[in-house]
Amino acid sequence: MSRPRIVIVGAGFAGYRTARTLSRLTRHQADITLLNPTDYFLYLPLLPQVAAGILEPRRVTVSLSGTLPHVRLVLGEADGIDLDGHTVHYTDPEGREGSLGFDRLVLAAGSVNKLLPIPVSPSTPTASADCRRPSICATT
Repeated sequence: MSRPRIVIVGAGFAGYRTARTLSRLTRHQADITLLNPTDYFLYLPLLPQVAAGILEPRRVTVSLSGTLPHVRLVLGEADGIDLDGHTVHYTDPEGREGSLGFDRLVLAAGSVNKLLPIPVSPSTPTASADCRRPSICATT
């Protein structure tokens, strides 16, 4: 009997923890594959401390391959899922398409952060030259 194939889409908080826990629980009795666009986990709650200079940037990233030794890491973004065919289709960072077969699928793609624009005071020396949104940078 072949080993079950588990594919995890996304390596945020949920995907990373799922891969780590399944790797420990299955004790090498399953093939676990993690599909993620990057080879690191980024701890977003600490980014303000990095911006303020309190923490070094390397302190808020975790290497996926270094911390998940029995998990296969595939770099790419999921494009589609064929549930009947038990296949996840993805595009790698170089634009090549690929597919991963699975027996069990975990979708932990997460969300997309929206960084809102920060208004700049018109009295800032570079504000008038750099401002591209007149409604925010208009002088009173």
